[in-house]
Amino acid sequence: MYGGIGLVIGIVTGASGLFLAFLRIPVLINVLRTGPRYAVGTNNAISVLTAIFGFLGHAVNMNFDVSVLAVMGTSGMIGSFIGAKQTGRVSPVTMRLVIAILLAASMPIIVMRIFSEYPN
Repeated sequence: MYGGIGLVIGIVTGASGLFLAFLRIPVLINVLRTGPRYAVGTNNAISVLTAIFGFLGHAVNMNFDVSVLAVMGTSGMIGSFIGAKQTGRVSPVTMRLVIAILLAASMPIIVMRIFSEYPN
């Protein structure tokens, strides 16, 4: 079951260019019954692997902006490190609430962009 869910999410991730945390985290927490701290860590590890292979796919054709990569990559690594260090200080209930708020806030934005950019 884990492999099947991961395969489907991976295919959609690779096709869309999204890391799909909004799909993966709820599955990890609610379906697979993983604790929030472990769900976030697992999601980050999967996202790193997905990003590496996605980057390699784009790097073959040089389909990326080096300046954006440098700025966002550096700031993203620093932010990820700080965030990872904080997860041990937050209760699982609070983490689930924060995850739910972030996912609830981002989902309407994603859906609106899908329909506005690809109306047909």
